[in-house]
Parts: sequence; structure tokens; C-alpha cells
Amino acid sequence: MPSPGDTGETALTPGPILSPPVTVGPIAASSLGGVPFIAINGPVHHYSGKRLTQFILNALGEVGVTIDVPE
Repeated sequence: MPSPGDTGETALTPGPILSPPVTVGPIAASSLGGVPFIAINGPVHHYSGKRLTQFILNALGEVGVTIDVPE
């Protein structure tokens, strides 16, 4: 039985926030609650590994996520 003044509504806890997608070169990035998601849009065989790394880091930086790149 509800108590007096109880509207029957429960407080909702906000869930993780999905960032809008960002595209840098052939890389699209987004994040959900700080977890990065990366998509590759199109061929990348003509890019060096260093250039692809730059695209990924720039895209993730624009969505507010940073990662350490292994050496």
C-alpha cells in the first residue's frame, strides 16, 4: 500500500552516456560510458600503421576517450 503523498513513481538512475559518432579519415569512433567503439569505413590498405594510429587517436580524442598505444 502506498504511503500518503507517494505518486508511485520510482527514481531512475541514468545509464551510460553514448557519445555522438565522430569520423576522422576512414575511422569512425564513439564511446558508451567511456568504453571506446571504433569502426573502419572503407579500405585502409594504403595507410601506414602510424597514420591509422593517428586517425584512431584523433577520433577517440574528439569523443573524449584516451588510450595508450603499445610500442
